[in-house]
Amino acid sequence: MKKIFLLVLGISFVFCLEISVKNIIRPTGIQEPDVYTPRVQIQNESPEAANVSVYFKILQLPNNNQVYLDSKQVTINGNSTQSIDFTPFNAQVGIYLVKCSLYSVNDTNPINDTLSSKLRIAEILLNQWILWDSVPLGEKGKKVKDGGGMCDGSVKSDKKIFVMKGNKTNEFYLYDPIINFWTRKCSIPNYLLSAKYLPKKGSCICKSGDFIYLAVGNNTRDFLAYSLTGDSWQRKREIPLGPTNKGLKGGSSLAKGKILNKDYLFLIKGSNTREFYAYDINNDTWIEKAMTPYLERETKIKKGSCLCSDGRNIYLLKGGTNEFFFYKADSDKWEPKKSMPLYNKLGTKKKVKEGAFMVYEQGHDVIFVFKGGNTTEFWAYFVNGDSWHELPPLPIAPSNKKVKGGASLLLFAGGLFALKGNNTNEVWFYKYDFPLPFMEIKEGRGENRKIDRKKVADFKIFNIVGQRVTYLKKGVYFTLIDKKIKKVVVK
Repeated sequence: MKKIFLLVLGISFVFCLEISVKNIIRPTGIQEPDVYTPRVQIQNESPEAANVSVYFKILQLPNNNQVYLDSKQVTINGNSTQSIDFTPFNAQVGIYLVKCSLYSVNDTNPINDTLSSKLRIAEILLNQWILWDSVPLGEKGKKVKDGGGMCDGSVKSDKKIFVMKGNKTNEFYLYDPIINFWTRKCSIPNYLLSAKYLPKKGSCICKSGDFIYLAVGNNTRDFLAYSLTGDSWQRKREIPLGPTNKGLKGGSSLAKGKILNKDYLFLIKGSNTREFYAYDINNDTWIEKAMTPYLERETKIKKGSCLCSDGRNIYLLKGGTNEFFFYKADSDKWEPKKSMPLYNKLGTKKKVKEGAFMVYEQGHDVIFVFKGGNTTEFWAYFVNGDSWHELPPLPIAPSNKKVKGGASLLLFAGGLFALKGNNTNEVWFYKYDFPLPFMEIKEGRGENRKIDRKKVADFKIFNIVGQRVTYLKKGVYFTLIDKKIKKVVVK
């Protein structure tokens, strides 16, 4: 008789987890004193669900005094992200370091378990410009002029603004507006420049990944990339000569978009041409795209022309004409939009010229615009509705100068930063707010009502920036009727 033995092995499985703090949603950036409910987002890249301990603390700088601490125990599903709210924080004026960390058994990568961000709580007037800081004069004592600009210079949670002075200088900075700290960065080595020409007219910059891409301008076709992590420059493929055999010397602009979900940089050459290119970042190649459009008569890209992106497609504002166009990157086609108004609220006629700049705000699908041309005009274009509205102008003081070459706009830290350019070093901040939910306004049937001007004060009527008004000029306003937002047009 045979004996059969069964050997039973006890096998236990240990799943390796990959869980990280993905984002600190609030509070962060530049905010007003208020009570904020901290919110973070964590991510589980593992297929299995996991139990996670999440910690949130706030330290007041510069002494790192802990003013807030809370924690939550959560379960996050596999291959998912999850938002977590903590107990409210009563934020007082000051500068803070906000930190979120997590712990989970069997998490394999502790490096991404902690994320931090700076927070500045300040008394800020909404929808008004505030003089925030000044670009350093540097060893040559030069200010921001033609070729100046700025873009996002952040690397992961280290939030900074990349600033170039232009004005034929080799000065580049990383700026932390939360603590008002400037760091001088690597200059461009001469051997990377074809003619040793430094940024001037025609210069423009744009960020992609951890690189800042620079079209040097100054009548060259030089194209460079600056590594934010390596603090170094490298030469990229030259911008094409094109059919006009021209370099970049005014009206040039860069914006990042997508073609079939792949990132590209889009460039208008300017220089009184209609040339438009897409730059393949991965392959370091330029692709000629559909020429820039025009309305009634052929107009080319002149000084003041600029691009911005909604993250995928491109908008073009043409200098000298105020014509405005939308470019659908996947189909390589342009379509006209409502031109930027020539006249401001005072009835002054001005065209888009040097210093014009656009930036796209995705939360409300609004484009903020400087008209440039030695004006202080500041506008908002509402994508949903194809409409333009004038906003509070940039102040002339303290330099007694207006917006011209070297001006720039950047959405950063919960507001809008601006360089005035025009041989100034002024850095401005605009904390915008939308008291009325403009994006929810739907056009319905028009209704004509006659209102006695003396009785306007009896109605709650708001202008485009949400300020209540009691005197109406020609323009677009909003009011509440039966708890619904209604558009008021004064003709």
